[in-house]
Amino acid sequence: MAGRSGFVGYSYRAAYRGAYLLRCLFLAALLLALTGALAVLALSYPSAASFLLALLLSAAAFRLLFPRFTLVYDVEIADGFFTLAAIYGSSRRKELFSCDLRRAEAIVTDGEEIGRRPAAASRRTVKALSSPGSEKACALFCPDGSDRPALLLFDAEDEFFEAARAFCPAAVRR
Repeated sequence: MAGRSGFVGYSYRAAYRGAYLLRCLFLAALLLALTGALAVLALSYPSAASFLLALLLSAAAFRLLFPRFTLVYDVEIADGFFTLAAIYGSSRRKELFSCDLRRAEAIVTDGEEIGRRPAAASRRTVKALSSPGSEKACALFCPDGSDRPALLLFDAEDEFFEAARAFCPAAVRR
């Protein structure tokens, strides 16, 4: 596939599980504590201005924190390089995994096939699924950027399999 170029990309919402959900709950508790503190401040200095200030500060804090509760995964394949990124709150993008699809060992969708693979101690696992029992779950076995074996679990669309088949036909098992 030398000289082949192209771009495939799609996004999907993440499952709200684990550490990200805990962080969202922590931010909500922080917002509630801020609102309570502002209410106590407004009650200790009773005036219309203090109540208005407490209301405005709470609304501003809610406006800043609430959009950060969303998590979307973004999948891109550009010229054979696969990139998975997490987009937090539609504003912050963090790259979770990147590899060259030409070096992929296997791309499988069958859960039994994933279980039969040897789990090396140095294998890095990245989970980016829309739900724990997702119907579109796919496993990508590929060396990561530092040539360590990695297992990536993510939701794969048909566009992904078409692009993967073009860059590494031997690895695709679907």
